[in-house]
Amino acid sequence: KPPDPISALQSALHDGDAEVRQAAAWAAARRGPEGSSLLPDLTIALGDAEERVRRQAAHGLGAMGDAAQPSTPALFRALTDERESVRWEAALALANLKLAAPRDVPALMAALRSHDAYIRGFAAWSLGGMGPAAREAIPALIEALDGEDGYGRGGAAAALAKMGPAAKDAVPALIRGLQSDDGDRRWKAARTLGRIGPLAQEAVPLLIRAL
Repeated sequence: KPPDPISALQSALHDGDAEVRQAAAWAAARRGPEGSSLLPDLTIALGDAEERVRRQAAHGLGAMGDAAQPSTPALFRALTDERESVRWEAALALANLKLAAPRDVPALMAALRSHDAYIRGFAAWSLGGMGPAAREAIPALIEALDGEDGYGRGGAAAALAKMGPAAKDAVPALIRGLQSDDGDRRWKAARTLGRIGPLAQEAVPLLIRAL
């Protein structure tokens, strides 16, 4: 009788050879949602001593889509991994899941403070996708508007725009953006103020001047 492939992969994910563990995680990713029984083993592999195994484990979880929801906390922890490749693969995996407010908002707020600009951008775009339901994150997004690089600032502005009138507390920071020497920052600030609507009326004189 041939060995059960899932059982063989489960054993391989715990093999003493890192190359075998990496290959097993790759094979698990190829199975996609059909390999969901490997979820516990891939989640453990996120803590592997070898970067290549952790990276491939994150990829495998992302390939499972929403079947990997139970591994969401472990993937959020992987956003703080010491290796960039693991952090980025964990972010890609989380992007394949249906993140929801309010459950995932605190973890995304923590990711907004990552030292990795890609992770900060991922967090901002994910919060924006939740719309007004993620209003708890508005203070952290406002902080990002003032202190971020262009990529992360754009993500924060886009997130606030998607929250519409709920983001009214961001108006002072957006007005500062309108006064920036950076044309891209001014445009994004104006767009976000427009989405906030009448609650951003104090910005109207500056917006008229910018025409």
